[in-house]
Amino acid sequence: MFFISNKFLLISVILVSVLVVILLSACENVRVSGSECEYNDEVVFARVKSINNEQVTMISSHGESLKLSTSNISEMTQVNDYYNLLVRRHTSGGCSPLSVMSQNHLTMKRLQLSPSDGEAYQGAFILAAAKNCILKQKVDSCRHQVKLSPDFKMYQLALLKQIKPRTNHYCSPATIEHIWNSVVPPIKNRHIISCVKDVNDKEVAVEFVVPDNQPERLRLEKVYSF
Repeated sequence: MFFISNKFLLISVILVSVLVVILLSACENVRVSGSECEYNDEVVFARVKSINNEQVTMISSHGESLKLSTSNISEMTQVNDYYNLLVRRHTSGGCSPLSVMSQNHLTMKRLQLSPSDGEAYQGAFILAAAKNCILKQKVDSCRHQVKLSPDFKMYQLALLKQIKPRTNHYCSPATIEHIWNSVVPPIKNRHIISCVKDVNDKEVAVEFVVPDNQPERLRLEKVYSF
């Protein structure tokens, strides 16, 4: 009887050992969260949508909503400011699908990348006058009838034929990304970039100048072509 019990105990130990080996072997083939992941890095532009307590929400040029800590952005950041982000997209493994690796606040001396409500309203009137003038085919007289900067190139008026002036406001990050390398740093006076939609709801980027920092003297400086 004692011999049978010892034999049964020996068989049990062997079975348990085999089971443990099988389980350990299976675990070696499981990818766990935190393991090395494959990824692609991409530079995207983003607009600050909101700032709440310790979190900043941005909308990327792809339309994605990105969350960042306020500790990672400039203290001077305001809603409708723009950032250049290095985004890491993980394509495999147990890592987070998307991570923001670095961020750069888009700033340029004397340049304002989105208008205030008052500036957008005033700019809409200037754009409406420019559109009406070009539709009447009186380009030569537009220089005197529309509030244009002395540096404005008259051929750019044709780019405003299809706009909806009342839509003048901030630009999408995709539009800022498209025109950023074409923006010339202002030498003097404050400049403002805004966007107006055309009849097909596509954005047209425009630039205004504020002579002597007097908003009532706002002038159309440039129309960006795509």
